[in-house]
Amino acid sequence: MRLAIWILGVLACANAAMMAVDLGSQFFKIAIIKPGTGLEIAFNEQSKRKTPSAVAFTDEGERLFGDAAVSYATKYPQRSFLDVRTLLGACSSSAEDPAKCIRTNATVHIGEEEHQYPTEVLAAMILAQAKKFASASLDSSLDIVRDSVITVPSWFGQVQRAALVDASKLAGLNPPVLINTNTATALKMLFDSKEKSLNQTVLIYDVGSSSASASVLQISKTQGKTDEVLTVDALAHAWDTELSGRALDEILANYVAEKFDETRAGSDSVKNIPRVMARLRKEVQRLREVLSANTEAVFNVGSLHDDQDFRLQISRSEFESLAGHLFDRVKIPVEKALKDANVSTKDLGAVVPYGGVSRIPLIQVRLLETLGLESLTKSVNTDEGAVFGALWYGASLSSLVKSRKVDVVEHLPDSISVAVGRDNSSKKVEPQLSRLFTSGSKTPQRKTINFKRMGDFNLTLFADNQEPPIAEYMIGNVASVIGKMKDNSTVIPPKISITFNLDKAGLFEIYKAEATIEESVWVEKVVNATESATPTQSSGETQSEETSESVSPEETADAEPTSNNTKVERTMQTVVHRVNLSKSLDRNANALASRRMSPSDLARAKQILYKLDEKDRKRKERSDALNSLESSIFKLREELYNEELEKVSTEEERDSIRAKLMEEEDWIFDADKATTQDFTSKEKKLREMVGRLNFRLSELSSRPEAVENLKRAVEYSRTASADIRQLHEEKNSPELPKIEAFINELEETSKFLEDSLASQSGKTDMDDPAFRSADLDSRTQALTKGLTRLTKLRLPTPAPSPSEDDTPGRVEGGESSAPTEESASETGEPTPEEKEDL
Repeated sequence: MRLAIWILGVLACANAAMMAVDLGSQFFKIAIIKPGTGLEIAFNEQSKRKTPSAVAFTDEGERLFGDAAVSYATKYPQRSFLDVRTLLGACSSSAEDPAKCIRTNATVHIGEEEHQYPTEVLAAMILAQAKKFASASLDSSLDIVRDSVITVPSWFGQVQRAALVDASKLAGLNPPVLINTNTATALKMLFDSKEKSLNQTVLIYDVGSSSASASVLQISKTQGKTDEVLTVDALAHAWDTELSGRALDEILANYVAEKFDETRAGSDSVKNIPRVMARLRKEVQRLREVLSANTEAVFNVGSLHDDQDFRLQISRSEFESLAGHLFDRVKIPVEKALKDANVSTKDLGAVVPYGGVSRIPLIQVRLLETLGLESLTKSVNTDEGAVFGALWYGASLSSLVKSRKVDVVEHLPDSISVAVGRDNSSKKVEPQLSRLFTSGSKTPQRKTINFKRMGDFNLTLFADNQEPPIAEYMIGNVASVIGKMKDNSTVIPPKISITFNLDKAGLFEIYKAEATIEESVWVEKVVNATESATPTQSSGETQSEETSESVSPEETADAEPTSNNTKVERTMQTVVHRVNLSKSLDRNANALASRRMSPSDLARAKQILYKLDEKDRKRKERSDALNSLESSIFKLREELYNEELEKVSTEEERDSIRAKLMEEEDWIFDADKATTQDFTSKEKKLREMVGRLNFRLSELSSRPEAVENLKRAVEYSRTASADIRQLHEEKNSPELPKIEAFINELEETSKFLEDSLASQSGKTDMDDPAFRSADLDSRTQALTKGLTRLTKLRLPTPAPSPSEDDTPGRVEGGESSAPTEESASETGEPTPEEKEDL
């Protein structure tokens, strides 16, 4: 209800839509916003509110998503990826340099071939599914979804966030807005609050499938000049990737496997069988969820291995004992987040558990013990709070949707510095170090540093206390600014300005790099002898890539006369030369940014996705054609038992069609190599066979009325056209040929009807009709339209007889105005004699 009230604040200003994706490691949820409807969850193809973040490949190369991929993984785990998000930014040690971490691709064996897919491609597949579900939830009149907001865990670094941006581009989305999951959850809390004024410190504790995180946030609601301003200030984030739902499931799966091994004395442990363990991991997840609500649960799986069923009862206390070391880690991110935010427990206004795993009772108990509290705030939907909060954030940033003002502030966990290398002309070796952003700096922001270099140089971005560095760049084109000088015999180093950008997503980039150099030059100007020789200052800097501009006059030389009225003045001016520098990422360096996809990598990835999409499209077309053929066979067989159809067909005809249906049904079972065209062609032929009988039945019903209508039309048209012809003959009308043409058409139609009825008289209801009722209907309409046109033909109108008032030459006052012969000739009108001749 509260959400519906806030929805009233969303006004449509464009025919567009936006989606938010809560991209979890196990499930993803989608919320959409569109003009006039507000916020809503987008359902998947199974009408579910959340979808597994999974993709799998069959041995034939078909892609499976969601629940289908999860089910497939229990049989073929080697071709299944159940946690695509965690794969983003993954790397492995280089064989040549163990200290260097290089990109890791996902390997898939399809048949005899091995395929290497960048992890961004797998993530793009998931996001494309989200886009598909969102588009399906929108009206067809709307454009497809392009704008998106995606939640990310707070522990996502530069590599993972950049990889997610690249994956979004591959999925056909605009660069997304990224927001931390806990920040989005706090924003949802703020929107749900009924308080008119609010200023509160909250702790969000999220335990998901792959990690646990704690965030301390300051949320406030204030009244602006025209509307409320909602602010979420993320004071600190902390996390623990060891405590997770997947880690708990692994403990349960190993425990169940050990118990199952005890029933198979002397056999190898099923722990070494990937297929069995994949199935166990899926089943124990349900077991864990049951134990969150009940003190006991039963694990019962048929044919777990070697056709052996297995049943095991486990209590909540046993589970808590097995995973005790993980439950003890609940306090780790909580204590760190409070310390980093410089906040004590008594300052907290609310502690909110979030995420599906946070429902485990012992996790909530440990959380209360750590904070010394008696209760938790459970007003936020632990499944959908983040996706709605993310969508509100996106709406506040979009120009397509009007929403209340939202201000989200994030802080850098570590300081960011830059090391600027020396150029070749420098005697110094050590790079210049400069602090760009200090720990706790707000995002987004920009920072510009200035220094001098004579030639090209490199620079390195790095975060304190982190390895490897963020990125290494080569800055070039410095010498070009020196080449623009008129006198470069004595040159001072150009001034270099580098602007760094830290965006809302926490990503760093070089926003702008330029070099400037000044020189004094003599400038000559021809002026009138009487004019002032004072020069004017340049109008300012331009935005072109390479510019030279006058800055200020320094000195004026003696003028040299050129004529009586003019002279040449020489003025010393300072000219600024400006050049945009090139900046290229060093992809061979051991830096985080080196793991990003290059432009050529992105181009290849697009081709991979295009080919996979085309295969899926053709596969779907074939599947739809096959399903349509099977459905048609079933429906057509049922139609043959229609009593009405028996009136217009013989038993032999129906048996022949039934035999053909059976033949095609048997053919389907061996049609593994059949094409889409094969299915559609066979379906068309079968429909034509039964359609022939349906046509007879339809004609049997419609023929009498069609014949009667045409007979009446012929009779009426014959009578009416005869009357019309008589009227026009009396007036010697020029329209008679049209009337005769209609009468000829009428007689031809009458003969057609007679011949058709004669042909039909020799046929039974079980024969194909001699003519179609539709042909008679069209002729009836033609006669009706033709007769309507005849009735609109105009009869000739006789010329009116002259009256006294119309006598030529009579004008008011009794005077004649008839022209003389001379005047008539001059005007070009015929004289009375000429009229007689005429």
